[in-house]
Amino acid sequence: MKAQTIRSRRGTQPRLTLPPWQLLARSPVFAAVGAYVGMCLTARAWSDCPLGNDAAGETYLVIGTTPLVWFAMTAALLLCQLSLWGATLPLPGLRCLQWVLPVAVAVLLTVLYRAGMHSPVVQPDGTCMEGYPHFPFEPKQNPGPHG
Repeated sequence: MKAQTIRSRRGTQPRLTLPPWQLLARSPVFAAVGAYVGMCLTARAWSDCPLGNDAAGETYLVIGTTPLVWFAMTAALLLCQLSLWGATLPLPGLRCLQWVLPVAVAVLLTVLYRAGMHSPVVQPDGTCMEGYPHFPFEPKQNPGPHG
């Protein structure tokens, strides 16, 4: 008798459900767009510096930094979406948060990425500080005035 009661209790426990793959597929897409836009904005900001966008720096930005930023953005967006998955939103209008919040987080992460890559300091005589950082919020590589 006791064994049947335990089995029946175990059978009624709710199972852990994962969100559908369509919901989880948004994170890498939003992160890819954010990382690409942040990379383009960084390259454009540094194009004013005559020596700031040399081929080696541009290659490292595209091949080295952007995939790492994409991975970090994807992880943050997945956490954001998984935190919303279990929430029961009472009003249908609030269900749009499952789209709006990840987009807002992606925009915020893109802005942080762009801010972390700094901007060149262009002097009135045309000299500037060259070499954006290899990863956001690191010191600039090869700092110094160049013309």
